[in-house]
Amino acid sequence: MSSYNNNATKLDANELNQRRREALAKIDNAEFGWFHIRACLVAGVGFFTDAYDLFAINLVTP
Repeated sequence: MSSYNNNATKLDANELNQRRREALAKIDNAEFGWFHIRACLVAGVGFFTDAYDLFAINLVTP
């Protein structure tokens, strides 16, 4: 028997669903700010550089 105490196993399904709904409601009601714009730009630049790197390697290798 494990001595690990997991609080999630003690919660019933209704309470877990209620917590999920509350968390999703907070996300849905969050304001769109500069942090979100910055995160999208950083992700876009990262995706572009990764794709460009793969493209450049593809041109060099036979």
